[in-house]
Amino acid sequence: MKATDVLRQEHRQIEKGLDDLSALCDRAEKEGKIPLDEAQLVLAFLRNYADRSHHQKEESILFPRAVERGMPKFGGALEVLEAEHEEGRAHIRALVQALESNGPADFVARGRQYVQLLRGHILTEDEEVFPMIEEHLSPADTAELLGLYLSLEDELHQEAPASLEKKHF
Repeated sequence: MKATDVLRQEHRQIEKGLDDLSALCDRAEKEGKIPLDEAQLVLAFLRNYADRSHHQKEESILFPRAVERGMPKFGGALEVLEAEHEEGRAHIRALVQALESNGPADFVARGRQYVQLLRGHILTEDEEVFPMIEEHLSPADTAELLGLYLSLEDELHQEAPASLEKKHF
């Protein structure tokens, strides 16, 4: 297994969360209100699994190793991907704020923007960036990265309250 295979598998789970968010946006638009409990669960999943776990694996483990092995940190794909991670975090904060103020129009608009951003982001990683990174990694790098991913997951699991554990509903 390649170090990027783990992240590709996680992308499939994130896409399910994006499907859920998209369905919530459709429902909120149709009904004129946000299904609060469902929205909180979806946002918790996206915040904790997609961002806190998955993006942290990329930003603190995979991307630095790719840079060590010759990929440019600035002015290239890695810089763009990290900027998209930040943009996604801003969308999640805005979605949480829309929940608190019960603003369905803002929730729907931000939710759809977030879904579009992450779907494009995932496609870019899967089809363009991960193959480039794979060319730079040795089998020893891959083995070490897989171990670091597991260590990060263990650390995050110990920190997370049971209600926010990494799982898809």
